[in-house]
Amino acid sequence: MSFATHKICEATWQDPFWPRAREHMPAHFEYWGGYVYCRVNTAPEVEADAVAAYADTTVPIQIDYEDLTGTPTLADLLARVDALTARGFKLLPVYLPRWYWRDHMGSPDLTGLPVPVWNSSYVNGTGTVAQLYPGDDHPGWKPMGGKDIAILQFSSTASIRGQLIDGNAIRGGRDQLARLFRKEPDMQLTDMITNKDGNEVTVGELLASIDLHASWVVDQLAGPDSRRQPGPDLNPTGWTQLDGKSVVDSVASAHDKIDAVTAVLGEIQDKVQAVLERLDTDPSVGRHRKQ
Repeated sequence: MSFATHKICEATWQDPFWPRAREHMPAHFEYWGGYVYCRVNTAPEVEADAVAAYADTTVPIQIDYEDLTGTPTLADLLARVDALTARGFKLLPVYLPRWYWRDHMGSPDLTGLPVPVWNSSYVNGTGTVAQLYPGDDHPGWKPMGGKDIAILQFSSTASIRGQLIDGNAIRGGRDQLARLFRKEPDMQLTDMITNKDGNEVTVGELLASIDLHASWVVDQLAGPDSRRQPGPDLNPTGWTQLDGKSVVDSVASAHDKIDAVTAVLGEIQDKVQAVLERLDTDPSVGRHRKQ
């Protein structure tokens, strides 16, 4: 159970349960949105204003176009698409049952829709969504009006804990679901990306290259084959030319020696300074000594 939508408005009527659904859906579903049940006797601009007054534009909107009380047209549907997108909403596939498109709209060309279609074709019976799903080859998945079916509503009597709800499915994976709900899909190892040299490589190839070079760096810093040690802890093997130390430990050891030499040089400087001061002030030595 990966996605859900809940009614926001029906024409200008605002569903009183929408605020609660808006709060709880993100806690239970990775992908979620709201829908507006369109009434063709309500102007698209008026309907869109009602949605905008009740939902923010981060909510992807499902247009539910199946009103039986008026005369639906493709132009009217496209006007509702334009009205919602003009207010900053991103659209989910348009819910448009095939029977409605065919019998009430005259089977118009749908290629002008900016999103795919959400079709409905119900099976009989009651059960879980898994038990009722008719399969990826069900006729409900057949394209209509030149548009693919992205989501299929296959039941209105799917049972979850005794509650009967609409059951929907997609045929793609989670990346397709992410795109439908206007989210960035997870990156795949086979996705193409441009590397530092400007070459197109797969994500898997890039990660392999990073792993290889990181291993070389570990060896250079810690000693031969240090990269082969498992786990988060690392016991540097050390380099022979660095007295068995890693680069860092060798630098630290050299730093200690430099500190010791610096301390000795400081003592010598103090003694030289004392001698110079005596030569400059003692009348029996240096430039004060009688010829």
